[in-house]
Amino acid sequence: MEPAGVLKNSVWAVHLFALLIHVCVGFKADAEPVKVTVYLETLCPDSMIFVKHQLAPAWENLREIMHVDFNAYGFVLETPLSEGYEFSCQHGADECKGNMIIECARKYADNLDAFVDFDVCFMSSSYPPNEGEICADNVGVAWSPIDICSKSVEGQQLLHESGVRQNSLVPVPNYMPWIIINDVFSQEYLDEAQSDLIGLVCRVYEGTLPPICQSSSHF
Repeated sequence: MEPAGVLKNSVWAVHLFALLIHVCVGFKADAEPVKVTVYLETLCPDSMIFVKHQLAPAWENLREIMHVDFNAYGFVLETPLSEGYEFSCQHGADECKGNMIIECARKYADNLDAFVDFDVCFMSSSYPPNEGEICADNVGVAWSPIDICSKSVEGQQLLHESGVRQNSLVPVPNYMPWIIINDVFSQEYLDEAQSDLIGLVCRVYEGTLPPICQSSSHF
């Protein structure tokens, strides 16, 4: 029989080895990701606060179990032109510019993660409409096609399409940001997402929870 000290050290070594494997391999999702769909305006203070203080940390810590989609439109008056559209956005012309940048990034970012990374950076800045190029550089997205798109009829068309998506929702949004979880809107989800999105995603996710979800501060 091994001495107690040797046995204890052996058990500790096994636990340490298992921990190292977990750290090296990383967390793997084993269920469908929680779909977080956000409708927002780029100069809406509540939209900016939500992204900076809720969505950004949730995306940083839980991207393995989240599917995030951004839609920028909000409360807009639009007028069809012979080509494209003219927009009047709630917070002014710069908001229309910012909204079009997001919708063009949807089309020209390399993949969904890059699109979300760009939008999180963009909406976490002090004045999003002026931060497109900086955020594109920060997350490794080509800025030129987004910039060209946002200043063209193409950008106008993409912003119009975002409005079509928003206005097809039931209920139609009467507040920004409008947050939908797993394609289901509820006032409970909207309220909780703005106060503890990490806790909400952890609660809704049906698979094995990542370590941050086990923190008492989120339950």
